[in-house]
Amino acid sequence: VKTSNKSTAKPKTKKVSSDLSSEDMFNEAYRLFKKDWFTKAIPMFEELIERDYKPAASNFYLGNMWYYREKYDDAIRYFKTSAMLYDKADYMPELLLHSAIAFEETNDLGNAVNFYTSVIDIYPNSKEAKEAEKKLRKLK
Repeated sequence: VKTSNKSTAKPKTKKVSSDLSSEDMFNEAYRLFKKDWFTKAIPMFEELIERDYKPAASNFYLGNMWYYREKYDDAIRYFKTSAMLYDKADYMPELLLHSAIAFEETNDLGNAVNFYTSVIDIYPNSKEAKEAEKKLRKLK
């Protein structure tokens, strides 16, 4: 038997085989996310995206899990997708702030400044704006 040593561009997490409805899976994935059980939550959110169930929110939570794991390029990719799908979500201040921090961590300071400024301009009274102001002062 021949085996292939080819590696795929993006490692695919374990496929979720579940009879759960999309709504139940989303609720379970969110519960796991809140407990920091990312290894179990990630494939569930990926499955939900494949099912086209709450893709903006699923991308947001995937972005946050990669952000917390300090895989900033992956986080940025998921955040970008989430924001493009639904830019009116109530989690937008957090998405923008975490995007800014991820850009700063990857030394993309131009984007970091733009995202910090966006949080401050669009959501001036949010706790994320206060954090963005602190981070922006350190960059300047």
